[in-house]
Amino acid sequence: MSDSFSIIEKWVDSYADEMYSWAYYKTSDRHIAEDVVQDTFFAAMKSMERFRGGSNPRTYLMSILNNKLADYYRNKYNRSNEKYDSSPENEELLEQTMFAESGGGWNGNFIPSKWTSEDENILDNEEFREIFDKCLQKLPERWFSVVQLKYIADKTTDTLCKELNISKTNYWQILHKTRLQLRRCLEVKWFAQ
Repeated sequence: MSDSFSIIEKWVDSYADEMYSWAYYKTSDRHIAEDVVQDTFFAAMKSMERFRGGSNPRTYLMSILNNKLADYYRNKYNRSNEKYDSSPENEELLEQTMFAESGGGWNGNFIPSKWTSEDENILDNEEFREIFDKCLQKLPERWFSVVQLKYIADKTTDTLCKELNISKTNYWQILHKTRLQLRRCLEVKWFAQ
């Protein structure tokens, strides 16, 4: 057991800062990032006998960390799902304001502006990323969790739907509504300036 402690201690010294940076990047919350990294090292210590040294310890730890991050967003989705108001009025609010009632076209001020080819490398722009992160944070928790699991944890549609216990139709609706809301937020906060 003392060998496990000394190995974990070396891993903490070698990888904790990088793991914390990754977790903070994925959660945007210092306390959650610290907790997830701590949980990762605890899980690594509990399963030390399964680590045979065939892979790099960093790869092993990052794999555990990514699973812990996915667990965090899955749990966050389930908690937000319990308190989510699923009334038809709430579900359709975004579409009612963005789309014309008369036939599915865009409603006046909500017509998307054309983004130019200059916007191709926009994710390299730090100011844009800050605004994008703020727009992500404004998403309902359920939607934010789906986006995180899909695009950050790189879950497949089937896996994500199974883990969150949602239908594929519900999943695609959430993604559609999320994209609409993100686009609108970015147009107001970034592209309209």
